[in-house]
Amino acid sequence: PHVAYSLVGLAELLIERGQPAAAEPLLTEGLQIRLAALPADHFLIAETRSRLGRCLAQLGRLEEARPLLVAGHDRLQALFGPEDRRTREAAERLAAVAGAS
Repeated sequence: PHVAYSLVGLAELLIERGQPAAAEPLLTEGLQIRLAALPADHFLIAETRSRLGRCLAQLGRLEEARPLLVAGHDRLQALFGPEDRRTREAAERLAAVAGAS
């Protein structure tokens, strides 16, 4: 699971640099690692789903992005509440896609 931190972190940098196509396989691999290593309801899985959803949305793959964004946001909100930083960030990613519809 420690490798996933590096993959997701690098993917976030690539997204910030406007390179979502390069970030997508890293996020996908990071999510797969976390799904295999962590409990299904772990917050890192929810965060990674949300981040992958944002990446897919930036690639124009909105139908794939929406379920990931919703699932990530909903789980983080259930775990931490609406005021938590992680939940707010997931809500912002979700709202950006909702605005693009």
